[in-house]
Amino acid sequence: MQIRDDGVGITADLLPRIFEMFTQADTSLDRTSAGLGVGLTFARHLIEAHGGRIEARSGGANQGAEFVVELPLLSAAEREQLAALPVPHVQRIAIIEDNGDARVVLADVFESMGFTVLTAEDGEKALRLAEQERLHAYIIDLGLPGIDGYEVARRIRQMPATERALLIALTGYGAPEDKQRAMDAGFDHHFTKPPDFDAIAQVLRRTG
Repeated sequence: MQIRDDGVGITADLLPRIFEMFTQADTSLDRTSAGLGVGLTFARHLIEAHGGRIEARSGGANQGAEFVVELPLLSAAEREQLAALPVPHVQRIAIIEDNGDARVVLADVFESMGFTVLTAEDGEKALRLAEQERLHAYIIDLGLPGIDGYEVARRIRQMPATERALLIALTGYGAPEDKQRAMDAGFDHHFTKPPDFDAIAQVLRRTG
């Protein structure tokens, strides 16, 4: 499948990393194109999760862009085998992230991996979620408004129903002291942004 447009195009220096998380062509302070720069990363993840590939092409600035998507087809025998597979246990996880765009993308990616995802945008709602829902794991941004991610982890650990839940810190801060602070607060794992979705999914599945 090929998709073309005649828009702003993609410059040669940006083209090799256009699918990286948070990459945007317009980096001026008065940027007119809104967005977090996560859409193409999400698209690539979904396509690769289904055994396909996506490629971006462009002649440069103001010369439009073309995206080529290739997906494999299942044979009739493979479809029958897939239908006969047992339905796996679905893990229920929470995404705690105050940035709306990032929260939606994280939820969509993990749902595409087979997880059931609930979300909250701040610490107070995260704690209410912990009280009301039985969840396997929490992926928590540390820089939350109000009650920060460290305090959310501490309080979740104090709740009898959630004290054994898997807690994963997701943050832009990756120094050794940041990781140690997260572990001291009760987190089991510490990941830096942009997230490695496959690595986080492996951690979730190992403890499922």
